[in-house]
Amino acid sequence: MRNLPELHTLELARNSITEVSADAFSGSQKLLDLQLQDNDLAAIDFLANEQVELTVLRDLDLSNNRLEYLKNFVSTPALYKLKIDGSNQKNT
Repeated sequence: MRNLPELHTLELARNSITEVSADAFSGSQKLLDLQLQDNDLAAIDFLANEQVELTVLRDLDLSNNRLEYLKNFVSTPALYKLKIDGSNQKNT
């Protein structure tokens, strides 16, 4: 995403995504809305990485994934709406 610094919305739903690397959104400091629903994600550790620069992210949809747990979202201080319905998760 380094070449998309003005990106505000990213729709990646229904793509059979199983993993998101910590640097997947580097350079996306203006990303406001991230849609990752209906994939095969078991973890979202990239959001617990302080070096991930999603500081203005407001809406995050993780519904209908295989989430096993949720970690502290230290990289998303502006997060306003989080959707996780349809996932079996534990808070850590």
